[in-house]
Amino acid sequence: MELVFIDTPTHGYLKVSVSQLSELGLSEYDFSGYSFKWKNYLLLEEDCDAPSLLRWIRAKHISYKIIETHVDDLNEHFRLRVYNNKEPNAKYVRVF
Repeated sequence: MELVFIDTPTHGYLKVSVSQLSELGLSEYDFSGYSFKWKNYLLLEEDCDAPSLLRWIRAKHISYKIIETHVDDLNEHFRLRVYNNKEPNAKYVRVF
């Protein structure tokens, strides 16, 4: 499994596709409100949600590779309009 770690000047996120999560038996609702949904990806917050995912992957004995990248402005890079994962019917609750 290939994952991308996105480092920004203020924080970091592990980018994982919704289909990868589904293959692991997980969904966006398994993670905190500190992570963000972007198109068909979740950007998992580095301090809580990303480590939880990695523990889950290791527990299932799945090999993975993390590719690291840096962006100066996450909002500019992804043009984020983020759905709050605690309120699935709410649109554009969190915006960078």
